[in-house]
Amino acid sequence: MGSTSTITATQVAANWGLPIWLVTLLDVVLVLGLAVVAFFIAQRFISKGIRLVAKATAFTWDDVLVERGIFDKLALFAPTVVIQQLTKLIPAYAVFIDRGVGVVSVAIVIWVVGDLLDAANEIYKRFEFAKGRPIQGHLQTTKLVVWTLARITVVALARNRSPTPTFMGPVPVTVLLF
Repeated sequence: MGSTSTITATQVAANWGLPIWLVTLLDVVLVLGLAVVAFFIAQRFISKGIRLVAKATAFTWDDVLVERGIFDKLALFAPTVVIQQLTKLIPAYAVFIDRGVGVVSVAIVIWVVGDLLDAANEIYKRFEFAKGRPIQGHLQTTKLVVWTLARITVVALARNRSPTPTFMGPVPVTVLLF
């Protein structure tokens, strides 16, 4: 088996006599274009397929997830995966692209988790035993914890640091104890 190699923008520019900035710009346009195509494929086929399956089942919880658009939001991961995989086409900006993709991925996760918690509340309210036993306060507390952890993670990703020391420091441990 032969090995695969990546042609860089500098090599293309040298071979074709083009300015490096132009080849890099074309690489960026190509990556973004493929990311948009990946989003539309995920949105059109995967999300619609899941919606059809959800409507065909007798369960009501999957209908709530479809109504909340959770599966549509999950389709946002497709462009981030494409961009992450094609980062090697633009090595000069790979670090910034990796950080950006990480931040966007965390934002998508936060958005989906928030909607999942709202959907859980809606599903819970449909049960007879839920009358007089609201869980919305617990879910809002969970959202607050998720948002806090996500903010710490985003700052750590942006600074290219691990969020673990922040999570394991004396202040978070003290908060957990009380």
